[in-house]
Amino acid sequence: MINSYHYGYEVGPDGHFHHERRGQDGVTYGCYGHVDPNGKLHVTHYVADSRGYRVVEPNKPVQIYLEDEPDWDGYGSGQRETVSIYYN
Repeated sequence: MINSYHYGYEVGPDGHFHHERRGQDGVTYGCYGHVDPNGKLHVTHYVADSRGYRVVEPNKPVQIYLEDEPDWDGYGSGQRETVSIYYN
């Protein structure tokens, strides 16, 4: 069984933040960013699974890889699942 967690923080006047959640399936979802001096929000959304860390587009389906089992192309493939990541 994989331990799951959820954490986040926001820092001071420049609006730096980071939020992350890891599920019992071992996949980590998160976002981080800041507010620039002009008040514009800059955000990076990501997923980390058995193939590593990848930047993803929010509110779009993303392929995740649940196990690190080699397949014909030498990358972990294992059990595949497509999910949509939604952020408020």
